[in-house]
Amino acid sequence: MEEVAEHSNQWLRNVFRHYTWYLYRRGQIEYTTLNWIQIRVPGRRVPRGPRNPVVDLEALKRTLEFPRENYGEYYVLYRLMLESGLRFEHALRMLSTYNPGGSGVFNDRVYPRPYCDQERGFCSYLLGLDSGVKRALFAYYSMETGQLIRGIAPWSVHRRSVERYVRRHGLVWPKVLWKASWQLLLSARIPQEVARFLHSRFGELRVSEEYYEDLVRRADEWYPRYLAS
Repeated sequence: MEEVAEHSNQWLRNVFRHYTWYLYRRGQIEYTTLNWIQIRVPGRRVPRGPRNPVVDLEALKRTLEFPRENYGEYYVLYRLMLESGLRFEHALRMLSTYNPGGSGVFNDRVYPRPYCDQERGFCSYLLGLDSGVKRALFAYYSMETGQLIRGIAPWSVHRRSVERYVRRHGLVWPKVLWKASWQLLLSARIPQEVARFLHSRFGELRVSEEYYEDLVRRADEWYPRYLAS
């Protein structure tokens, strides 16, 4: 493992890290072992200042207003993406598989799905997409958006249908919306490790920050500030 940790080939290190996650999900290694390996073998290096487009608030407003008046399902999709920071494919996955009943297990702990805090006006939904490079564990959104989701879900649409709709009406592209939500999270002065957790930027989290139970607690505390911004 020392040879892998010190190897200059980033691809080799990433493959090894993904393999240890595979072993953990199969129950062949403990979480403490996984955490130790992830610390010893560094992942990809992320630029300190990722380049994001400037948020055009007027364009975002038009993007939300048009489908609200003409195609409500797309309005719910875009609103979910803006509030949760989910990537396009993850938001589509959530709406097509939405199940408000029961609970889910992540990191050996049971979480209600969804969990709603009426006093602070938000919900979180356990997606638990924990494979591949682009992961999505929890989706945070307002209670109003939660009511809209329950009104249409489960709802499936092909991403190309959304892209044709966006192109036809000159709306903000979903990938731009994802980047805009990140910029808005930072402008709300959310601590960066919490913002990364909310935005599913797990590749940018230091391993010492990947204690999910603590990050879930902190996300619950800080997310209402994002909604109020």
